[in-house]
Amino acid sequence: MSNYTLGLDESKKQFKMMESLQSFAGFLDGERSRIAVVCMAVLINSLATIVTPYLVSLAIDQYISKSDLNGLFNIIWLLLGIYISTVFAGYFQAKVMGRLSQRTLFRLRNSLFSKIQFLPVAFFNQNKAGDLISRLNNDTDKLNQFLSESVIRFVSIFFTLIGVGIFIFFINFQMALVTISCSLFLYFITRILSPRIKRFNKKSLESTGDLSAQVQESLSNFKVVVAFNRQSYFRQKFEEVNQENFKRSVLTEFASSLFNPIYNFAGNIAQLMVLAFGLYLISQGNLTIGLLIGFITYTQKFYEPLRILGSIWASLQSALAAWSRVQEIMSLRNNLEIQPHSK
Repeated sequence: MSNYTLGLDESKKQFKMMESLQSFAGFLDGERSRIAVVCMAVLINSLATIVTPYLVSLAIDQYISKSDLNGLFNIIWLLLGIYISTVFAGYFQAKVMGRLSQRTLFRLRNSLFSKIQFLPVAFFNQNKAGDLISRLNNDTDKLNQFLSESVIRFVSIFFTLIGVGIFIFFINFQMALVTISCSLFLYFITRILSPRIKRFNKKSLESTGDLSAQVQESLSNFKVVVAFNRQSYFRQKFEEVNQENFKRSVLTEFASSLFNPIYNFAGNIAQLMVLAFGLYLISQGNLTIGLLIGFITYTQKFYEPLRILGSIWASLQSALAAWSRVQEIMSLRNNLEIQPHSK
């Protein structure tokens, strides 16, 4: 008999991140034009984030310090136009991406359900119905949440980080090095924590599937449970499964939330370094006050996206864990011959 039990032999089911993303990308076929619109909106917002601190520093050094009201008002009107454009870009971005993610979820669930229907009876004998329901509903919903909320934020942050990183080097090479110096520390921390967070997320999803399976079994056999007076047994089993789910969920939340304080700490240290080094350059006559204020703003705009990127990275690990559970079913093969329908 073929083995169709899900989630047992992990050594044969190692889903690498790039392979997982490439296989999931197949469900985005037909959405290229909408993705292009979303990317254009993201690019507009990212350019606004990159340019505005420099315009503020320019206003301070060129116009406020010289009491040039005409030039200052020109900068103000320019900033206002940029902010208005970001409002419209953000609206179209959210509208298009929301519809795109729902269509992708629709296709994913249809494909997964169709796959389940073509599997042999042995598959259903070896796996609990509640766990399959959890994969079809809960795991696919996690993928949808990541696609609709985190992917666009990730793309926006990517454009912003690259743009800010390049732009500040053109302004002042030394200050740029100080600004990004703490990002190397964050890179190593992320590399260390990511595999653990993904593993915790998968264990949490598996416990959620066990909990769903226990509920489904208790409710579908409710009449038999009552007839044989087995309520206390099923209550105990449910409490054990629920307790295990609680422990794994708490551990997953704790691991995922480690990114925020670490990234905040790195951003604060970077700001202090930029301020101290900037004051030194001002004392040497190599930097203006406006540019120092601009670099402090750029430091915020560099490390705040990194902090958000840390939470997105944790969300990515959760989405990859959910996709690996979905892919376990999608990768199964039916060893039975499919007979054509008789007319």
